Amino acid sequence: MSGAPRPRALSATLLPVIAGVVAGVVTSLVVHRPERRSDASNARPAEIASAIVEDETGETRSWERVKEMRLAAMEQRLGALEASTPPPAAPAEDPPAVSVGADRARIVARHEATIAKHQADPVDPDWAGAATTTLREDLGTLEGAQGLHLREVDCRTTSCLASVEWPSYEAAADSYGSLLTRPLRLNCEREVVLDEPQPGAAGFYRTTVAFSGCVRTGS
Repeated sequence: MSGAPRPRALSATLLPVIAGVVAGVVTSLVVHRPERRSDASNARPAEIASAIVEDETGETRSWERVKEMRLAAMEQRLGALEASTPPPAAPAEDPPAVSVGADRARIVARHEATIAKHQADPVDPDWAGAATTTLREDLGTLEGAQGLHLREVDCRTTSCLASVEWPSYEAAADSYGSLLTRPLRLNCEREVVLDEPQPGAAGFYRTTVAFSGCVRTGS
């Protein structure tokens, strides 16, 4: 039995081996630990994504290059628009001056001729009575506006006259437009002239509204 190894010597032999294995593992962990990435690899994904992009053509370019290309394209489009924009038109020449006095005299003369023609026409009993009633009813809806008062309505053959008054010339100037624009059942041309009152004149202001060329229906 002298050739058999001693148990204590075996234990002494295994301890260095285990220790060497453990030391080797530790050494391996130290030697093979992960290397630090370069600055580029340490960049955040958002930074990398913003540095390299695809342009409109699908080609990969740097973001700075894409911005330069887009700016150049925008400047090119602006230049094309400026080249295609026609030059501003020359200002139109002012119309020839019109004599206010002469123009007013022409309007007043036409209005007086319309009234004279109406007064010269005979009264058509088949139309005049119904037309007078209809026009009086329609114009009556305007009474009270700015003090407007309908004094008289007279229809003859194809025309009518309406005499109206206001408390003052200023009231007439403010509301006479309603006589020309209010929808009426009679289809006629309308005209009215407001003559400025004489200086110092006071009291009611009266004028005549002419309805001419009335379209007769049902006769």
